[in-house]
Amino acid sequence: MLEKDQRLAVWRLDGNVRSIHKIRLTMYCNEEAAQEMPDVAIRPGFIEVLQELSQKHNFVHVAHTDHNPDILEETLRLTKLSPYFDRIITVHTHYNKYAWPHKYFAEEYGLSDEEAREKMIGLGVAHYDQPYDIPGVVFIEQSERVEDVFRVDTSLTKDLIYLLLEKGEGHFKKGFEALYKDAPEVGPKNHPFPIRHSRESRPTFFMQYLPVSRNDEKAIPETSTPKIFWVKGDPTDRKPTIITEPIRELFPQIPTHS
Repeated sequence: MLEKDQRLAVWRLDGNVRSIHKIRLTMYCNEEAAQEMPDVAIRPGFIEVLQELSQKHNFVHVAHTDHNPDILEETLRLTKLSPYFDRIITVHTHYNKYAWPHKYFAEEYGLSDEEAREKMIGLGVAHYDQPYDIPGVVFIEQSERVEDVFRVDTSLTKDLIYLLLEKGEGHFKKGFEALYKDAPEVGPKNHPFPIRHSRESRPTFFMQYLPVSRNDEKAIPETSTPKIFWVKGDPTDRKPTIITEPIRELFPQIPTHS
């Protein structure tokens, strides 16, 4: 259960740890394919942001991944990220009952849908990470490609979180509404899902109400996801934290005979 002054950040683990697929390939003995992938690494600033949000602002961090429990366990062993999260789940944990993880987390932490719109923030790297299961929960799409995420410091995401809370007086959804109202509209006129561009602060970003149902012909805030995307800021000079420890193999290599 969340305490009254706590907030819940729902991260997609794959968007902040590079090359989890390399771990999967190595564990399942496709060494040749694994060698062609980039090194396993943690996104610049990720750990510092997790620490600051939890220690100074009472955030509880949870995460989800599409990978199976064996690969998650190895990812956490290599990256040492476990202490920063209250809970991390795989598709096997929630997909039997929940299509997306946000409703699962809301119920686990005792949040109604309305409380989730106030206290929960979703953070991912693609449109399919958005909280389709609770309309109105604000979602920050960190990048459309994982590699792009690693060129931007996680502190930009932190700055956005602070901005939403400031504008909404502690309420994520109200913060989005205030920013959206003040931002000029860009893109084609009469677009069914209008896009607005906030340029007044750093970082700059685009905003949109994105329907949770494909049947919606236009964006209705009450039934849509408030989405922030294409976040722009100065490229970071900091490098990802490269993981040098060897990845363990789940199965022993099968010897070949000439």
